[in-house]
Amino acid sequence: MKIFIPYFIILKHNLKDQMTLILNEIHLLNGLKDTFQIAAADRRITRGNNIESPRKKLFAIPFLKATVSYFGLASFTKANKETYLSEWLPQFIRASSHCSSLEQFSFELSETLNNTIPLKIRKENRSGFHLSGYNNISLPEFWHFSNIPGMTGLYYNKPVEKYGVPTSDFLNRDVISHFKYDGINLNSAINGVQTYRNGELITHVMASEELDKAMGKIMEYPNFNRPTTIELYADYVKFKFEIISFIYKNWAKKKIIAKPIDVIIIKRDGLYEKKKGKWTRI
Repeated sequence: MKIFIPYFIILKHNLKDQMTLILNEIHLLNGLKDTFQIAAADRRITRGNNIESPRKKLFAIPFLKATVSYFGLASFTKANKETYLSEWLPQFIRASSHCSSLEQFSFELSETLNNTIPLKIRKENRSGFHLSGYNNISLPEFWHFSNIPGMTGLYYNKPVEKYGVPTSDFLNRDVISHFKYDGINLNSAINGVQTYRNGELITHVMASEELDKAMGKIMEYPNFNRPTTIELYADYVKFKFEIISFIYKNWAKKKIIAKPIDVIIIKRDGLYEKKKGKWTRI
């Protein structure tokens, strides 16, 4: 299998807020007949200028062969009890094993969050979720929702009091408009990479794409190897996140992105995460 480092990435993202960095990529290697996905997120949690202990923002949904990640709001207080999404989301996943599709899971998650997080907190904090996986006919899909009504230039608009209806951004939109899928023939979709990212994006847009160009040139030389497997490409995605975290650690006024970095490979046959140096099925 030949994996290409993408020189040109089709972007669908919301800029800009100081919150985190989450990423989803959908790779079409042979139209929609041969695909894989990558999900990634950092673990930095900040409250104002204060840095808290690292917490996961990316979670597996094993029974759906999918992942969910969040950006923005990291915790909420209700009845004088603070709850972190890093603890709440795994509990929700375990309680949602009845969901037969990522669509159902997305809608139930949005509805539950609207009923769980106090209105005042939702109105004052930007918050959003990415959900990526495969549907029941093994096609890649990406859903997302947030309480952010849009952007003004490069900035997120003020949050609203309610999470919006989840949208199927890939199958219902981008694979048709960007990859020319005719809705019937899997071979009609052209090859490429669809990228979705949210949170603090400026450095990722700039650093990631420039790194792709630089590494692409370096790998033209015979004493360097290109990523030739999905696992090696996932390592490359993590490498770029770690470069960005290094930038924030050393030069950013607010240290809002930091290691450790979580990366999950999403394939039709399941989810894979690197543990003790080896990619292992979750």
